[in-house]
Amino acid sequence: CLQIKSEGFKGSVSRNHNQKQKEDILNLLNYSTWSENHRPQIEAHLCELVRTHPKVHSSFRELMIYFEAQNIVIPSYRTLQDMFTKVFRLEKKRLGELMLSFSKELQNQLLALIHHEDGVTKLNLIRADQKDFQYSALKLEVEKAQTLSELYIFCKSYIPMLRLSSNAIRYYANLTDQYPPARLRDMVKEKQLLHLLCFVYHRYQEFMD
Repeated sequence: CLQIKSEGFKGSVSRNHNQKQKEDILNLLNYSTWSENHRPQIEAHLCELVRTHPKVHSSFRELMIYFEAQNIVIPSYRTLQDMFTKVFRLEKKRLGELMLSFSKELQNQLLALIHHEDGVTKLNLIRADQKDFQYSALKLEVEKAQTLSELYIFCKSYIPMLRLSSNAIRYYANLTDQYPPARLRDMVKEKQLLHLLCFVYHRYQEFMD
């Protein structure tokens, strides 16, 4: 019986040799390692992504696709976290300023949708589904649309200024449709207005459809 005794490897690979191997692999695959020089480019692209994909996991997935398309090595988790934190803060500030830039009268009309009136909010009445196709149910839907018509005209002209995608508008509208009015009232004013603006725009189009 032949027995082979392995003595194992001795010593270690030097840091320079290890780095040289990494560089050779990157050059072979036409990739560039991450550096701070990439940060402005990535943050600018991420700013566009969060206006299209407001959910963090969605914008993160799209960013990974961008890294692959640009042949850039993904940076550390901490670096990604810092970039996302910065970009979402900037986007929140940008939208907040836009929400407070239109007239107080229109702001109050939007906020009135989540205020109590005899225990019921206008929001709950507007987002209730149509029961059937009888005359009374259709008449109620028409009345809902008429209630929102003035606000919709404003929303239609103002929403393009937000530079949000249809996906993002639908996302905020769906959240407004799901959240109880009390939860919406707990939000800061800018966030309330953003959700309600998108909801009115999206809900009115559903009525018309």
